[in-house]
Amino acid sequence: MMTVDDSDGARARFIEAVATQWRQLGSVPMDGRVLAFLIIAEQEIVSSAELAAGLGVSQGAISASTRNLVASGAVRRVWVAGDRSHYFAVQDDPLGSMFKAGVPNQAALEKVFRPEADLDPHLTLASRTRLRNAADYYAWFESRREALADEWEAYKASRPPLEPED
Repeated sequence: MMTVDDSDGARARFIEAVATQWRQLGSVPMDGRVLAFLIIAEQEIVSSAELAAGLGVSQGAISASTRNLVASGAVRRVWVAGDRSHYFAVQDDPLGSMFKAGVPNQAALEKVFRPEADLDPHLTLASRTRLRNAADYYAWFESRREALADEWEAYKASRPPLEPED
């Protein structure tokens, strides 16, 4: 069973702070809670039952959030031989992994927005502007994503290493 020393409540506050920020970014707060829990977990892999118990939520909430986080690239599913439980591990660079994975269906979204601008010749200038901006944003971002990911990797490599705990 996953146990953590949270006698001062710092871990719970951290988990809720991440959930709050996740919500403000337009994402599911439970995904933020699960990600935060995995980031500070003492074990390398954590079962869905341990996540549910540690966060005080249902297995269903954990299932939905871990599915989202695996799809985003921040978390990976881990199989344990002979055990039918679901286990998860957070990537060492969860946000960088999410960035590298890109917004799910980002290229598909550009393709959806692009032809919509020609859908109705009677669309207002404002509507056509919004459609064009949406399509161009996805195209522009996708064209920059690899370079930004490379810059992030170079930045990480330039940092001094963390000292191991005694």
